[in-house]
Amino acid sequence: KWEGQEAKWEGQQRRAKQERKPLNRVEKEKRWYHNRILKLTGRGEVEQAMQLLWEMQSKVLYADLVAYNCLIAALCRTGEIKTAFRLFNDLKKRGLCPSHRTYTSLFNGCAVRGNWDIFERIQSEMERRDFVPNTVTCNAILKACAMCGKPAEAFEIYSKMTNWNCHPDMHTYSSLIMCACEDKEDGLAVLQRVWNDLIASGDLPNVYCFNLLLRCLREGGVPGTDTSHLEDNERVFPFVLGRGYTMSLGISDDGVRWLTEETIQQLLLCMEECGTAPDVKTFHFLLRLLLIIPTNEGHFLWKLAAKYGIKADAAFYGELLKISRERDLFESQAILDKVRREGVILRKERSDLVRSEGVVLGKEKTNESFKKFKSEESAIKLLEKLKVRNYILYSSIYLSFLVQLEGVSLDVDIFKQLLKRAVKKRNYLHLIQLLKEMKMAAIFPDKDMKKLLTDTYDNKDIVAMNPYLKKQYHGYRGYLELWKRSMWLDESPDDDSHVTFNQSNN
Repeated sequence: KWEGQEAKWEGQQRRAKQERKPLNRVEKEKRWYHNRILKLTGRGEVEQAMQLLWEMQSKVLYADLVAYNCLIAALCRTGEIKTAFRLFNDLKKRGLCPSHRTYTSLFNGCAVRGNWDIFERIQSEMERRDFVPNTVTCNAILKACAMCGKPAEAFEIYSKMTNWNCHPDMHTYSSLIMCACEDKEDGLAVLQRVWNDLIASGDLPNVYCFNLLLRCLREGGVPGTDTSHLEDNERVFPFVLGRGYTMSLGISDDGVRWLTEETIQQLLLCMEECGTAPDVKTFHFLLRLLLIIPTNEGHFLWKLAAKYGIKADAAFYGELLKISRERDLFESQAILDKVRREGVILRKERSDLVRSEGVVLGKEKTNESFKKFKSEESAIKLLEKLKVRNYILYSSIYLSFLVQLEGVSLDVDIFKQLLKRAVKKRNYLHLIQLLKEMKMAAIFPDKDMKKLLTDTYDNKDIVAMNPYLKKQYHGYRGYLELWKRSMWLDESPDDDSHVTFNQSNN
């Protein structure tokens, strides 16, 4: 039996080989170019693939639709949407008709770059050709609308999917949830409608949809009609998850949003019934929806993470440090101790938050952070701690502490200490910042400070500096000349001395 089938198969192969037409030299060369382009685009070498395409055209060998689609998709993945659109126009000039994959790649490229102008041109081209998209192309259109911040256009496309005989899938609903995040007026109401459609479709939401749900609860607009007032300064937004579970999002008048422990338990139980489990990203979003920072091990969020076998990573601790910095700087010390015990290495940009044996000070939004202190006692306590450790900051963070304290005013001596610290560290960027602070506070330099700045201006170690530090030094010298004209032309009433700078250094 098997010998008969093998003989039959060999006969079919022999007849097919005899009927196959031999390829001439041009066809062989064209096929070689096509295979080479496909391999290069698969490896991400887009520039080499583009050179092969131009080489084909110089030899009057024109690529087929498959090669164009591969090149357009590779360009859109790297964000070169304009080059991909030029290839799209060249494709039409060669007499080729764009396919679903062509339009899908172009819309994905618009989503990567957020280019709405090219999106409108591609959509108008589709309408001119009466091209009917499939489900994959519709998902790419919805994603592009979400990334470009056009939620109204996305829901218009969603309403037309039934006329195009396109059935929404999980990618469709995830793109619509992203559009609800961009709606700053009725985002939560739109989210509820999209979630109801997702549950009614019979599809089970995955963890990606639940993560987008938490993101929308934090960023989406709150409708005024769907909220019930609990107190004068608080209200709650009920959100129906389906399967008998309901969430309650607390909202205050100043825009703070939070979820209670019972609400988070409802969310996790609904995820279990949908056959999915939370991941680290889920806990990232839950951090932003908590009123109490989970610094100790007894917090329920750490217990939930241990229950689901989730270990906090560097991004999780970085987010936790960022939240604690905005609310209370003393909580950051406990978090930093936990990071050291766990042996987690924070990212480089997070390492700028760490100062002086566990004291965490924010590098960004410093003034806003100090305005959010619970009381002035916390500022005084932290300032005393810095003095005990003999630690003087050489940036405007120290000045922000002093501004918060009662009875403390900025004077020349404070700036002199800060300038000495910055000169010792050769941090010329902080020197410029301190000079700007002195100019804004209208504090004139005394004789000692003028001598210090003059010695810094005539730095003899400039030859030994690296190029980056030398560039900062020249920038500092240029700003110091401008600062001198604005601050030293009218001398301070306490000091009648005058210092001129030496222009010998180049």
